[in-house]
Amino acid sequence: MPRRTSREHSPAAWPLFAAMSVDALGTGLYVPLSLLYFLHTTDIGLPLIGTLVSVATALTLPVPLLAGRAADRFGARPVVITGQLVQAAGFFLYLQVSGPVSLMIAVLVEGIGARVYWSSVFTLIAELADADTTGRAKEWWFARA
Repeated sequence: MPRRTSREHSPAAWPLFAAMSVDALGTGLYVPLSLLYFLHTTDIGLPLIGTLVSVATALTLPVPLLAGRAADRFGARPVVITGQLVQAAGFFLYLQVSGPVSLMIAVLVEGIGARVYWSSVFTLIAELADADTTGRAKEWWFARA
């Protein structure tokens, strides 16, 4: 089989893979950096910050059920985009955190966005793989992800 050049890649592939790379890196750094951020920008103690972040994260556990239904109903692309926008809104709320309640709300909004994104992005990859007309195997899409 001849080697494919980068010009043969689907235009939808690279923005998706770039977004996934940034989000994966951010997800791995999220907890330690958010704890430090809240510790230095609020008067809340570290034990309470950790508890609030944990509770907010636990409250997002049912979100993948809803995200999956939304992806089936509306398609994965709008759900992935919505997840990213909700997550961004949560991070903007970080700038307004001044106490335990606002911290809980900001982390909850960010967490919902992250759950929606990660619950639907692989459905989007499957849709893109099904629509790929370049003859690439479906495994190529998942290997890149």
